[in-house]
Amino acid sequence: MSLTILSAAKRSVAILALAVVAANSVSVANAGQNKNAPVRNGNIQMASIQGIGGQPSDPDFFRYPDEPFPHEIGFAKRPAPKTKAASHMVAGYELPFVAPSDYASYVKIGRSYKVGDKIYTPEENAFYDETGMGSWYGPGFHGKKTANGEIYDMYAFTAAHPTLPLPSFVEVTNTRTGEAVVVRVNDRGPFVKDRIIDVSHAAAQRLSLLDPGSSELRVKYLAPAPKAEDLEYAPTQRPNEPVIAEARPKVQTAQMIKDTLPDHFVQMGSFTSRKNAENFSDQLLETGAQAIVVFAHVNGSKYYRVVMGPYNNRSDADTKKREMARYGFDGLVIRNP
Repeated sequence: MSLTILSAAKRSVAILALAVVAANSVSVANAGQNKNAPVRNGNIQMASIQGIGGQPSDPDFFRYPDEPFPHEIGFAKRPAPKTKAASHMVAGYELPFVAPSDYASYVKIGRSYKVGDKIYTPEENAFYDETGMGSWYGPGFHGKKTANGEIYDMYAFTAAHPTLPLPSFVEVTNTRTGEAVVVRVNDRGPFVKDRIIDVSHAAAQRLSLLDPGSSELRVKYLAPAPKAEDLEYAPTQRPNEPVIAEARPKVQTAQMIKDTLPDHFVQMGSFTSRKNAENFSDQLLETGAQAIVVFAHVNGSKYYRVVMGPYNNRSDADTKKREMARYGFDGLVIRNP
């Protein structure tokens, strides 16, 4: 009798054990099929990580699959970090990169045009490399529109060229001093005989061009340039040399410009004919002097003045006037012709 009871008890224990094992197996199987099942680690229950409705999860937040997602957390996208615009190296300079498709949407080339007796034909020329006389322009154009619709800023590194695409980057080198600067061409000009480029006041300062007014310059095309509003940073200048830019005043008034820039000139002649003015300018070149022809309105009449300069002050201009007198040329010191 006791043996029978003991055997029955053993059978009951065995059946109970089998039932427990079977139940655990089913739980494990279900957990394996449900990727959202909580995971137990000791006495701590952690939720699996998964977004709602296929949305990405926030890795910094844990929840149970059947727990509603807190409204205040949501799935707001985190702002992407700002990165510097793409750039590329061209002839030793780091320049902003412009995609050809983007450039085609805003580049201005234009048709052939005539100024005086000369015809200019704008064109794209990736191999442009020319040496000739160059000058600078400033106060009279500061704040006015350029040929491509931008506002001319004489404190920026820009230039005017008669034929290159607008805008584009070129390297300008003063062949006398070896100084070089990268400028962004955004205007047309100059339209003076034998002049191949007009640079801004800032570029002229770096090229030691302010005092002489003009010099022999080498102009070499580098690459397309971005729009003014997309120019996030200026191109690097000659490697290992800092860009020496003039401090920009917060408020630029006509009087401030007049007080801080060279504005004295020596007028060598005044003509009603542009051709006669240019011929006289060529005569002055025989003395080694550099002169430019500027247009002026006087009492309703048009004149072409042949001037030298600009000079920082009247004393420097008087010195040049006396020098030209020794060659038989009489001059007149003026301000801002």
